[in-house]
Amino acid sequence: MGSQLLSYHNLHYMLQLSRNLHSSIIEGTFPEFVCNFLMKMFPEGDVPEWVCNAMEVAGIDISSCCTSFSSKTEVDTASG
Repeated sequence: MGSQLLSYHNLHYMLQLSRNLHSSIIEGTFPEFVCNFLMKMFPEGDVPEWVCNAMEVAGIDISSCCTSFSSKTEVDTASG
């Protein structure tokens, strides 16, 4: 029974996430939606580099959410 409840929970979570994602696209607030999602998932600001890179390639500006990666890149570039 526990696994069924977990499955229902996961389905509900994914449906709600999809609805919110769809709404953000329609309203033109997708970058903000992504930033809010990333802040919830990575409260320490340690957004994976691949996420920041993927959004950049897709033309979606989430630079305000990828500050830890940007800062690291600037330090790496400055140090040589």
